[in-house]
Amino acid sequence: MRRTTVSRILIAGVAGVAMFTLVGCGYPGAGPRYGGFAGNPTPRTDSLAYWAVERNNQHVYTAETNGRAFWDDVDRLILRDRPSRLMRLPNAY
Repeated sequence: MRRTTVSRILIAGVAGVAMFTLVGCGYPGAGPRYGGFAGNPTPRTDSLAYWAVERNNQHVYTAETNGRAFWDDVDRLILRDRPSRLMRLPNAY
């Protein structure tokens, strides 16, 4: 075969594959729920990775952790994080 014939067959093959891959799945017989799914494929997610309940749980957990860390810092600031050194019994601090 000549070089032009091979190149024409190659170009026709590439064009055919591109045509079939660009068509997609939007044919009318795709099913009764296809339109609803295509409009919103993740219906109950609040963001890319979390549902609203998971996001709220994460916010509560973060606020609780930050509150505990804050009160630990306050205890260190006013020197309440250690027992008194005037005790008779030895302590671990």
